[in-house]
Amino acid sequence: MMKTIRICLLIGALGFAVFTAFDHNPESDMDTGWRAFRAGDMDSALRMARLAALLSGQDAKEWRASQELQARAALKLKRTEYAHGVLDRLLAVHPDHVGGLQLRGEIRLKAGDPKGALADLTRSQKSGAKGDAKPHKSQAPHLARLSQAFLATGDLKSAVRDLKLAYKLDPRHPQVLYTASLVLEKQGQILPALEFMERAIPAANRREQGFFLSPEGKKWTARLVLLRRKAKVPADRPYFKTQ
Repeated sequence: MMKTIRICLLIGALGFAVFTAFDHNPESDMDTGWRAFRAGDMDSALRMARLAALLSGQDAKEWRASQELQARAALKLKRTEYAHGVLDRLLAVHPDHVGGLQLRGEIRLKAGDPKGALADLTRSQKSGAKGDAKPHKSQAPHLARLSQAFLATGDLKSAVRDLKLAYKLDPRHPQVLYTASLVLEKQGQILPALEFMERAIPAANRREQGFFLSPEGKKWTARLVLLRRKAKVPADRPYFKTQ
């Protein structure tokens, strides 16, 4: 009797799995996943991205998008190794995937691997270039990180070049402001470097609530304090600028 019940339960479970698979399609699952991501529900975003990946082939655009969404959600959940692994898998199949290259470059830059970051970010810029199409505002943060990678590898000239383009595209983006501070400090311009940091942190917090408390936010704040000391500004000088 028990054996019969177990067989029935197994058949039912298999039937439910098949029904669930046929009740979903990768495109709608990705739409749901991105909505969850924008709403801050990273667990749901990750789950829907995995489902979309399961139901689509590696040549499908939904599979590529599902890998990028998995990586972005995993990073928000502080699962960096998982995100890196997903991106490695994506880029092994599609080595010129712009979003994957940009995201892995960002991870490598934060991990202290500027050469690896430079390789990914440079390739993403080349892969994303389309004829004589003008650079878009959305490219500003990626160009800023590329500038950071050049700066970290000692190529100040290239760092300045990419920073200028990033600033032209979006002069208010926090990554652009932060990068400007790094470059100016490298050039020995401490007070202007401080002024850009005073703008960068509020800009980042407007884009991402609670940025101050994130690891990156704490790093930026520590840099701001250090620049204040180097610039020898008065103690009553405001820490942040809103514009």
